[in-house]
Amino acid sequence: MNARFALATLLAACTNGAGGVGSAPPPSSPGDASDTTAFWLPINSERFGVSGRAAQGVCIGLVWDFSNLDKPRTSHCDDFGADFPYAVVKNANNGHCDEVWDYQRNAVLSAASGCIEPAFDGSSMHAADVMATISSGLFAGDVHFVVE
Repeated sequence: MNARFALATLLAACTNGAGGVGSAPPPSSPGDASDTTAFWLPINSERFGVSGRAAQGVCIGLVWDFSNLDKPRTSHCDDFGADFPYAVVKNANNGHCDEVWDYQRNAVLSAASGCIEPAFDGSSMHAADVMATISSGLFAGDVHFVVE
C-alpha cells in the first residue's frame, strides 16, 4: 500500500427508512467495519477524498473539491454544502476498494457532518471524522468515516 494512504476504520451504521431508497439493497448491520483511506485525487485539480468498504461489499467515497469550488485550503468542520463533499459509490473490486473517486457524484449525499483535516503540506497525515447519509442503487444508509 502506498505510504500516502492513511489507514483507519469505516463504521457503517446503516438505517433504512420507509422501504429504503430506490432499488438499494437492505442496509448492513451497525458496527460493520472495513479499512478506510484518505488521499489526494491523482488529477489536475485539488480534491481530497476518504473512502472505504461498506458491509454490502460496495465501496463508498466522499470527495471535497477545493480548487473548482474555490474553497480555502484549510480544515473544514460542519461547513459542508452543495457538492462539498460529493459521494461516489462503486462495487468492490475483488473485495478491495482502495481509492474510491470519480470526477463527479454518482450517489445522493443528503447529509454530512464532522471535520476533515487534509495534509496540505504533502505528508500523508490526513485526518477525518465525517458522518454521511448516502443513497444510490448500490447502497443506502449512514456511513461514518474515521481517519486518524
